[in-house]
Amino acid sequence: MVLSDLLANLEIFAVSKTTTQRAEHIRFRLQTITDLYTKIPFDKIIDHPDFDLLVTIKDAISLLHPAVEKIINGEKNIDEAVKIIAIIHQNGQAYRLRLQTIIDKLQQQPGHENDGLRSVDIINGKVYDPAI
Repeated sequence: MVLSDLLANLEIFAVSKTTTQRAEHIRFRLQTITDLYTKIPFDKIIDHPDFDLLVTIKDAISLLHPAVEKIINGEKNIDEAVKIIAIIHQNGQAYRLRLQTIIDKLQQQPGHENDGLRSVDIINGKVYDPAI
């Protein structure tokens, strides 16, 4: 949802009269995305193959910041930002599916069939919702 809003606002910003308010909204949305990923302890999971998609997303987010600033500063071509947002979205979806597979396997364990798990203890002993 945040990615869709960011993309829509970038498209509007690039083709219409730019406003400080819209620029701040775009920066706020980008910061919201960044904040989600700053909570992940990448230094502890960087070499673990299950988290490769998260590392890809983190790297893409760092590329998105300058691409967004170019648009805010007058760049009309948003293709670079669109490609980066697509990478974030695609890897996020793939990671979400990976987490769902883990949850499904946990629910297959005897005694856990009816747990109704929505989240999984996966990073550093903390529980994360697969919708992230």
